[in-house]
Amino acid sequence: MTASGSYLIPSFQRARVGDAMRAGVISCPPDSSMRDVARIMTTNHVHAVVVRGVADGGAWGVVTDRDLLRVATRAEDQNAGACASEVLVTVAPHEPLEVACAMAAALIVPESEPARFSSAAA
Repeated sequence: MTASGSYLIPSFQRARVGDAMRAGVISCPPDSSMRDVARIMTTNHVHAVVVRGVADGGAWGVVTDRDLLRVATRAEDQNAGACASEVLVTVAPHEPLEVACAMAAALIVPESEPARFSSAAA
């Protein structure tokens, strides 16, 4: 690939969030063990899984690979619903990839309230 990209992959400067997205949503129920979440991520080559029906009245949450690292030594005893965050920053697929990267780099979140960064359909 050259600096200008190829017919399959645009250059970073011309790329849109949709160019880097995986189609579809990978999800799990809230009672899934974090070990099962790790398997889902590995099988689907993703870094985050949507958790359906999270406790506290939330419709959904997100578990990331960072969450897995945080509970790695006790992954079998933790479930996705307890580890999921409902705080999520989204970016539309038509936005420039540079904008999404700048947003992720500028995202400052207290450890007590972790946020997840994801792309979302407009």
